[in-house]
Amino acid sequence: MINSLRSVIILTIFIVLFPPVNGWGKKQACLIHAGDIFPSYIFSSRLTPEDLNYLGLTRSLKHYLGFEETSTFSLMDIQAELIIVEFINVYCTSCQAQAPVMNKVYKLIQQEESLREKVKLISICSGNNLIETNNFKKKNSIPFPIIPDPKFDAYEAIGDPCGTPFILLVRKNMDKGIITWSHIGLVSSPLYFVQETWDALKTDIKDIAAKADEKRSRVLAVQKPKPFLTDEELKKRIRERMESLLFKLNSLERVDLNKNKDIFIGQIKAEGVDKTLFFKLISRNPVCDVCHAVHFIIAFDDTGTVIDFIPLNITKYGNIPWNKREIEKTLRNLLGKSVLKPIEFNPQVDAVSKATMSSALIFNAVEKIGKDYFELQTAGYIKE
Repeated sequence: MINSLRSVIILTIFIVLFPPVNGWGKKQACLIHAGDIFPSYIFSSRLTPEDLNYLGLTRSLKHYLGFEETSTFSLMDIQAELIIVEFINVYCTSCQAQAPVMNKVYKLIQQEESLREKVKLISICSGNNLIETNNFKKKNSIPFPIIPDPKFDAYEAIGDPCGTPFILLVRKNMDKGIITWSHIGLVSSPLYFVQETWDALKTDIKDIAAKADEKRSRVLAVQKPKPFLTDEELKKRIRERMESLLFKLNSLERVDLNKNKDIFIGQIKAEGVDKTLFFKLISRNPVCDVCHAVHFIIAFDDTGTVIDFIPLNITKYGNIPWNKREIEKTLRNLLGKSVLKPIEFNPQVDAVSKATMSSALIFNAVEKIGKDYFELQTAGYIKE
């Protein structure tokens, strides 16, 4: 049955292309600001002995012998009073332009004796794997630690700043890392930025800590962009898509799943057999500071197998809508994957040209559907 569904979809030439809807590109405001406490997050990365030494982290015997290994650490483990945390993506044009600026910032800090031991800098490549991160580091001669974040885990731990480059200055106080300054978008002046580090160090830590305690209950949950389509409009697009695949959709209703109202359940008839399909509406903020949010629907069956990809508003560089060929490519690469298993994004194979960041977001979002699947099971919509 599943193979029949896949065959029908693969052989379908017509793909419904949905035009952009006004407002779908709007971004949410950043959720984390000066005065907030940096979340407790454990970084895991292959750090060189040089990186470990720069951050003041304990080295294992393997590192003393010159080998690299995966290291885990928190921001509070770094031996510094102030930590510059830069979130980037290697395909973001603003991040590429900022690389030489941050190299100069690092150089200025290292040259200043009163700053050298007090300030450390790390860069986090959100949505990029180790190979992409290492290539970016080598190409731009980045002298400080740069850490891959392929699943957007660190990026989402701070609530998703809605774009890169995004920089935080984090001042350590006892067991807390308190944000003293945040900035989204390109920083073009290294001198201006170094002055911000001076100001952060001069600020009374007691005053910062008091303000941080007032915000301690602040929840940094990821804030999704809101789609600008009504239920009826969404249902219409799902129905049109199913009809184009020659599926008869007998019913289609939105379900309230633990306050998650982004799932529709439909009953189709394929080859004379009734089958239940699930349609997950997904909206993700952009990773780049000049890009638009992505909105699409993933259809999967009761085994957790992806059977369709329905774009609502997805753009590439220059905020140009994806064309038919680009949509078909992503559909082919997602078709048949299980939302119950890890889905690895390979930029060389899976990315749409000039839309690598959006492609990575799509694959990451599909992997997260596994949580919805188990909630559907618990609610009785899927039989175990």
